[in-house]
Amino acid sequence: MKSIQQFSNKSFISIVVILMFFYGNDRGQSTANYAYATNTLGSLTNMSSGTTDLLAAGVLRQNAVSPVTKIGFTFYYMSVAYPQFSISSKGQMRLGPVAVSAINYTTPRVDETVFAPMSGFNSIQASGKVHYIVTGTAPDWVLSLNSL
Repeated sequence: MKSIQQFSNKSFISIVVILMFFYGNDRGQSTANYAYATNTLGSLTNMSSGTTDLLAAGVLRQNAVSPVTKIGFTFYYMSVAYPQFSISSKGQMRLGPVAVSAINYTTPRVDETVFAPMSGFNSIQASGKVHYIVTGTAPDWVLSLNSL
């Protein structure tokens, strides 16, 4: 009888852990909300002129954060409107009115909309910079970011 009780306790703990796992991940983005497609007709954005510096050249930046910057149009992500963004020298971008943190985003909070394509201990050398440009016409605006 004791072994059945122990098994029941372990099962209960397993169920609680599984429920906690699913509860904690229910706030994540769902790939079901986006359609993925391949397009071979695209081209790169020319960023050799007409860009705006977010983190200008001249200083080594290891934990730098740009000011919150207006995109120039409203970007919708998961049905939420975002008219501004910020970036960090670590390789992350955050949407919304609060600046991205200078920390590494290995586990962003659930209330943050953070894109981290290059998350890690990155830095921008003194000769480098991060700049952006908005191209296109409504409703087909494009925000392009570049790090040198």
